[in-house]
Amino acid sequence: MLSLTKHNCEFDWMLEDTAVCHVKIDNGFVTTKKLQDVHWLFMPFGKVPDVCVTKYVIEEFFRRRCFDENCAASADYLRELGLDGFNAFQIVRKTKGRMYSDEMWIRFCDETELII
Repeated sequence: MLSLTKHNCEFDWMLEDTAVCHVKIDNGFVTTKKLQDVHWLFMPFGKVPDVCVTKYVIEEFFRRRCFDENCAASADYLRELGLDGFNAFQIVRKTKGRMYSDEMWIRFCDETELII
């Protein structure tokens, strides 16, 4: 499980090479800022208003951007990523939350280069 007090961070939710939303997690408080006028389907939390984005919403968001923790190849994926156990936050940090099925990904604010 993600401890938001341990993992304060900021990231941009990207659609291809365009930042559409900025998310800041600070001492357990989550704030979001819509950067582009895009359909709600392209927003990281869908229609959830900013005031409802909780640590549990963030934890589920990171988990949805990972492979299934119980899949047969999970141990192989973790080894390839250099992780000892399933940690959605660390997996997303390493994979940028990229999924085969979409063009959305996460750019953490301490990463300066645009990696596509």
